[in-house]
Amino acid sequence: MSDTAADDPNQLRHELRNVLAERDALHSMLAQAADRLEAVTEEGCSEEALQNARRWIEKYRRVMAAE
Repeated sequence: MSDTAADDPNQLRHELRNVLAERDALHSMLAQAADRLEAVTEEGCSEEALQNARRWIEKYRRVMAAE
């Protein structure tokens, strides 16, 4: 961000909207990843693979809940 952008409230609002949209997209991607991982692990994985997948699913969902 340049010095002039820091002085322009419209530019700051625009940049904030972009950051918020990016955050929302990342949250959506994490939700999809958790759902897909959950679906894949339901198809007969070893207990170790299931536990590992569940840990990742929990991490993804914690990140999403942090908002």
